[in-house]
Amino acid sequence: MPLTKSLDSHADRVLSLARGLTGSQNDQGDGHNVSIKVDSPKKTKDHKRRKEKRGEKKKKKKHPDPLLAAVGLPGDWTPDRKTPPVGTKALDNKYWKHKIPGEILHNGIVLPKVWPPQHVTFDDLILKRPPKPPYLKRPPKVINVDVGRQLFVDDFLVDHTSGGFGGVDGGGQGAVRTFHRAVDLGIVLEPMPDESQDQVPKFYSGPVGFAKVATSRPFSGGIWYDEAKARFIMHYRCGYIYSGYGRQCVAFSKDGIHWERPDIVKSQFKDKQTELAKAPGPKPKNLLRLPFSESFTTWLDADETDPRYRFKAVVRARATIAAMTIHASADGVDWEPLPNRAKTGIVTDRASIYYDPFRRLWVFSIRENLCKGGHGHLRISRYKEVPSLSAADWPVWVKPGKSYFQCVRPKTEEPVTWIGVDALDCEGDNVTECDLYHVDATPYESLFVAQLAVLYPGFAHGGCKTSKVHAGFSRDGFHFSRVQPEPGKGGRGRLPLVDDPHGLNYQQPIAGNFVVKGDEIYVYYAGATHCRRCNDPAFEYCTEGDRKRDGNVKPTESSMKEVTALAVLRRDGFASLSPPLDLAGRASSPVRVVTRPLTFTKDARHLFVNADLAGADGAGRSELTVAVLGPNFEEITALSLGRAACKPLSGVNATKILVEWEGRPDLGPLRHRPFRLAFHLKGPARLYSFWVSPTPEGEAGGFVNGGVGKLR
Repeated sequence: MPLTKSLDSHADRVLSLARGLTGSQNDQGDGHNVSIKVDSPKKTKDHKRRKEKRGEKKKKKKHPDPLLAAVGLPGDWTPDRKTPPVGTKALDNKYWKHKIPGEILHNGIVLPKVWPPQHVTFDDLILKRPPKPPYLKRPPKVINVDVGRQLFVDDFLVDHTSGGFGGVDGGGQGAVRTFHRAVDLGIVLEPMPDESQDQVPKFYSGPVGFAKVATSRPFSGGIWYDEAKARFIMHYRCGYIYSGYGRQCVAFSKDGIHWERPDIVKSQFKDKQTELAKAPGPKPKNLLRLPFSESFTTWLDADETDPRYRFKAVVRARATIAAMTIHASADGVDWEPLPNRAKTGIVTDRASIYYDPFRRLWVFSIRENLCKGGHGHLRISRYKEVPSLSAADWPVWVKPGKSYFQCVRPKTEEPVTWIGVDALDCEGDNVTECDLYHVDATPYESLFVAQLAVLYPGFAHGGCKTSKVHAGFSRDGFHFSRVQPEPGKGGRGRLPLVDDPHGLNYQQPIAGNFVVKGDEIYVYYAGATHCRRCNDPAFEYCTEGDRKRDGNVKPTESSMKEVTALAVLRRDGFASLSPPLDLAGRASSPVRVVTRPLTFTKDARHLFVNADLAGADGAGRSELTVAVLGPNFEEITALSLGRAACKPLSGVNATKILVEWEGRPDLGPLRHRPFRLAFHLKGPARLYSFWVSPTPEGEAGGFVNGGVGKLR
């Protein structure tokens, strides 16, 4: 059953979330309205003196709302009409008596009125220390945990651990955060003979070109589990653009491991025999009738109400700078142009889309080529959100057919500057030759997981580039925190998302991805596994090939093969919290992880955790207990939860474990109230996530597989 949630169903409970975030009061003394925000500065002394002189100093009133009093917020929120849905914006202001600062997200984050941020510049991004997302600098006073599993990939949820305040990243001897990498299961799709093409001399008469290219990999593309058809579906590149054969194919799988190419080419081109005859190169039997291109992106839209348009696709034509065409399909096989909107705004030579199910809008990730950097240019990404693909238009921010390098600052309504490499992305002295080639993002449970293709120094041009995919995490859909480097790397050298034994180059994000299957996440990755560049000394440009590995390679013998591989990661297993280890590798002491104030408004009754508590070492066996605290760290005695003994969890390693207390396991009395959770970890215990659920089966109500659902 899909876990896609209609956020309008939260309409009856968002008011308490908003009340936990902002307030407003009418200051009649000055004759104007003063908007009070969570982090609003205190009034100046001069202002107070003037009020006192006029005899207008207000008396302190008893707080009308115990929930807001608990977190120190004003309590005059009065709905004028009906309770607003998540996503209500300040400019709408038809639901509330007072304005809110900006759009309210599902987790309690309030966006600024101006969104997305307009002030980011190229120099703010490139080669600097990673900026801390604003929601980590100023987290909500109360975090809503209604939607999905809550992952410990950053300090958003953590107030402090034993060893000091400041979260896990704040130092001390508290809990340690460990980032985990997906483990390879092997190559699952390799090129067939009809997916191999000979390139024209223009594309191999150079140091980084290839005469023969075979490809069967998503270049964004898309890998989805389609519950309506009970099958995995992969949209992948089966023709290389520089061969003149840029094209797309489809494959199906029942288990996500063994893939079959359906014989659809005749039905696809049944009324288009002339079109098929004009198609260059061999005709794979699973060829899709989409425009020939370098890259394309598909998305299985779970919020689409018309079954004819369940799948969406954007296709970038061969032109370097041009619009993308937009297509729709009922089954991911038969595609037609999307009605009422056939093209997007202008993009550059690498662009894709993803869907934000939390806010119900589409995001375009657009590559920008900047004229700065060690190898002649440095790439970053731009961001453009649109309410629907029918509104996928924006001003012409770079001239079609003009310079490959943009070097321009965003103007109003243009795609805004978004993400680039920072000082931790590349090792050594060649960081100025490090690029962010492209980025896609996928909703996972309660947040976004980004796939960032970081291009390392080496081959920055042509095929078989030295790029690897890294992970990033976002709570607001725009700002991403990144995996921290391993100890001993000198502050640099993040590890890619997948522990790749194949040494795949030219890795790129894959749309969708992160398909939940049982206790694991299927993480697909793809790239070039065999890059034989020319090295024959008879040709002066053949300087990049590896003679020791490949022997003598003439330009006409150079070749590249692109494949698709599968790796697995524990469900929610991007990061975990655990006690620190001593020099002997044993858990040195128990730790306590205390959350920030939380709340839920759905009818949740049960608390679940994802934890590995099966291990033991010299310090003892793994154990986890959980205490429920009030917002000021007090025991919630009135609910009989704080004093009741939590049943220790030990000897179990599972992605869904029910937490129980003696006497009263029901969390119902906490609904609409701020509370904290205190996790006590002993031994080599690892905690990955927690969530509240209305059922003892542990349904979390989050988003997986791009918001579509999970394979049970």
